[in-house]
Amino acid sequence: MSTFILDDAVLQRLIKVSPEMVDKAIRATAFDVAANAINLAKVATGAMRASIFVKTSKGSDVSQAEQAANYMNPNTEFSDPTPGNPPLMTAYVAPGVNYAVFQEFGKPSQPNYPYKPFMTPAIENADRKFEEYLKKVFE
Repeated sequence: MSTFILDDAVLQRLIKVSPEMVDKAIRATAFDVAANAINLAKVATGAMRASIFVKTSKGSDVSQAEQAANYMNPNTEFSDPTPGNPPLMTAYVAPGVNYAVFQEFGKPSQPNYPYKPFMTPAIENADRKFEEYLKKVFE
């Protein structure tokens, strides 16, 4: 009769560190999404671009984005539309100006209102980078 012993120490270690590793990839991806959204955002005063911020489990740059948006246009109203501080393996990327939604989706009451999506394409193009970051953190 043979006896097999399964040493799962490596597996147990991986289970413990995986959430932190995935969180690292998510944070990196969130900053890429923000950078892409900034590049795609329409510029009038620059306030909308400057208002794009990232919140992760490790912190946020909301206050810097608010200051930058107000510097670009002192009349800018800034608000954080995210639901609070994100838990591990979650990140929020958002513009803080109230008119960003109209740039992204247009105005239903004005069918000819020019719109130029910037958040949606930035997010849609993030999956490949996220996969790359996951590969890096799990190497």
